[in-house]
Amino acid sequence: MAALDSRRVGAALLIAVGLLGASPAFGQSPVFTAPTLLAQAAAPKYATVTAKSCAIYETPDEGATVKAKVKRGDYLEVGGIRGQWVKIRTQKGVVGYIIKTDVVPGKKELSGAGSPSTSSTPKPGGGSIGSGVTVEGRTGLLAKAGLGFAGNSYGFSAPGVKRNIGMKTAYAGINADVEYWAIPLAGAHGRFASTFGSMTAVLNEPINKRVDRIPTNINVIELDGQGRYFIGEATSAPSVLGRLGYHVHEMRIDPVVDQADRPLFLVSNTYTGPVIGLGGDVPLGGPQMGAHVLVSYWLAPTLSEGTTKGVKKPSGKPSAATGLGLNAGFYYNLNDQTGVDLVLDYSSFSGTFKGTGRRFNTDVSKSKTTDTYVQLLVNGTYRF
Repeated sequence: MAALDSRRVGAALLIAVGLLGASPAFGQSPVFTAPTLLAQAAAPKYATVTAKSCAIYETPDEGATVKAKVKRGDYLEVGGIRGQWVKIRTQKGVVGYIIKTDVVPGKKELSGAGSPSTSSTPKPGGGSIGSGVTVEGRTGLLAKAGLGFAGNSYGFSAPGVKRNIGMKTAYAGINADVEYWAIPLAGAHGRFASTFGSMTAVLNEPINKRVDRIPTNINVIELDGQGRYFIGEATSAPSVLGRLGYHVHEMRIDPVVDQADRPLFLVSNTYTGPVIGLGGDVPLGGPQMGAHVLVSYWLAPTLSEGTTKGVKKPSGKPSAATGLGLNAGFYYNLNDQTGVDLVLDYSSFSGTFKGTGRRFNTDVSKSKTTDTYVQLLVNGTYRF
């Protein structure tokens, strides 16, 4: 009986050793079994490549055979995590191992046994990704929405007439901004902003009157194609951004009338036309936060004026216009999906007119308008 028991124990040990030998290299982490991915709640199901280019190794060893390479923005399926290595499968079905700091999760922190998501894991050759929070190199939709607080200054000059009109009360409104990157280097952009306030003006003879609280509304519409280029291979590499699109900047001011309901002046202006922009994104110490800036130049914008009964050409016929914009801000990502964006938006326009018109209850000719608009935007951001 003792000999029989010894043989049973030996057989059990052999079976256990065999099972251990067949177990996955990542212990309790999930593994790929073609063609099904076994899920695990502790690890994200998908990841996105943030390095400019990185290798997929046959085994979790940098000396192992390189099976394939992936680039920034590529999506991967996650099979398990251990230390600095992630087991993945590409969209083409290549299964292998990639260094953890080369990817970020889709909607969860990229964490695994022995490598907490809140620590910063050094990347061979330099660079780190910290918590995995990043906006660099991602494809898909990034939405921004929030409040705007603005000020506006309007100027008008013509022979014998000169007026500078400033805001009487603070402007406030809404802002919505979306960026869609079809691939890491190309996408589209759209924006709508609308603010409301009031202005003050002084009328010429025979009115000789200061008019306060003139309702004013300023609308901004932007539709752009955009592209970017990353400088360097780090996950927090700065990038250069370019845009080309069609913009609308509209200043709507309610007309002022006298007691006989006759229009005294009208200063509503709308600038429209193609716009080219150049700027960049510079992460500050890592991809979690950074600064962005964009300078926009209007390519021969068209100026049109609002009209009211009895005043068809308030300033004559528009002949030329110019426009320049500056958008600069600071962003901070709270996690992989949400964050905040503080932006200062500045626009400056001017337009000239031919012929005669009527402004401020006065006949005018060879007139010129200027419009300067400054807005502080406080946006929340969400990545889909």
